[in-house]
Amino acid sequence: MATHGSSCNNTECFRAVDHDLLFVAGLSGAGKSTFIELLQTGRLPPEITERLPKGCEHWPVASSNDYRTGSTAPPMSKIVLHYSIVYPLRHGIHEYQHDPVLRRVELIDSLTVVSIQLSHEQLNKQFATRLQYQLSQKSAFRRFWQGRVHLPMQRARSLLKLSNSRNKEGDLYSDPRWVSWCCEKWEDYLRLILRDKPSARVIQITPCRDEGYRPMFRLGSTPGSNVG
Repeated sequence: MATHGSSCNNTECFRAVDHDLLFVAGLSGAGKSTFIELLQTGRLPPEITERLPKGCEHWPVASSNDYRTGSTAPPMSKIVLHYSIVYPLRHGIHEYQHDPVLRRVELIDSLTVVSIQLSHEQLNKQFATRLQYQLSQKSAFRRFWQGRVHLPMQRARSLLKLSNSRNKEGDLYSDPRWVSWCCEKWEDYLRLILRDKPSARVIQITPCRDEGYRPMFRLGSTPGSNVG
């Protein structure tokens, strides 16, 4: 078992650990909720579950927004925390170290991070599918307004820089440079976590499909020596 902050995509990290927080992070739409659902229903592959904290499939789930809004949020102990790496960058927090939620996370030594890797092409496809589903649940007028009026107006505002930030992730993800920048900043932050927390564990995973073409995950690639 790895004892010094390092990635856990190697054969020395197979055993589950007694960690207090499972931190599931990724771009908006990357599949965090799907991962948590597969975890809770026991459908994740063994090569992933054997790297996770013991018993985490039974832990309650909290959103990082619960800790931003002042609502009653559970203590960060024996929970699964759902975190969008896009949120702080879209809301004026340009360094992850300055995010109040991550400051609380950094106080926890026994930490397992699951980081979901997804290319901008995959994200655009997932957002298109999500938008199509959302539109299918609306009336004909709402579909017309959303597709022919609302979205074009928002794109025009972004192009003309009439807004300080893009409020739609789909517009953000249409720019591969922005996606790359966001992911690079997140990986840099993970390296800091691994450097400063000897007991931390980082697991990188990638969405895929199982034999029945249902959503699934596999261990991700290793882009650097400390993040895997």
